[in-house]
Amino acid sequence: MNLRIAILLSCFFFFCLQGAEAKKVKTSLSVVKETGTSRDKRHPEFEGKEIVMTDSVSPGEDKDIREQLSHCIFTGYEKEINSNKESFILKNEGNFEVSGFKVKIVYYDMQGRMLHSQTVTLPCEVPPGEARKFDIRSWDSQHTYFYYLGNEPKKVATPFKVEFKPLSFWIKDGE
Repeated sequence: MNLRIAILLSCFFFFCLQGAEAKKVKTSLSVVKETGTSRDKRHPEFEGKEIVMTDSVSPGEDKDIREQLSHCIFTGYEKEINSNKESFILKNEGNFEVSGFKVKIVYYDMQGRMLHSQTVTLPCEVPPGEARKFDIRSWDSQHTYFYYLGNEPKKVATPFKVEFKPLSFWIKDGE
């Protein structure tokens, strides 16, 4: 009889303790959600005038400024397979200081089929004739893709290409 009671008590304590541990794990895995206001604080108003990069020039828009901004080049893309970040460089070969940009990044497989796209808006300070490196969160959250011009990984992975499509630049007014 004592043996049965001892077994029942040990099973009871085992399951009670296991339940308590499970509760600890569950509460430690809580997710914090970003609200719109906290995201807005990370990207304050850009300093300067926004120039939208389209194929046509709208009336009243300075054609020379748009031509100079067409010399802003996105280059130096990098994304390792196990990285949570991807990097690129903005080279400003125009005559104006760039204080922010909006670019659409499109990801393709090696046959030219689109895998993903994202639009990134970032503040920056890129004076004329200089370049800056930017790191953004990677679109490849499962670490199954690698940039085809980067290091080929040891594990099985899919190569991809990337294309940058500038949408807007913010420029500081000349002083």
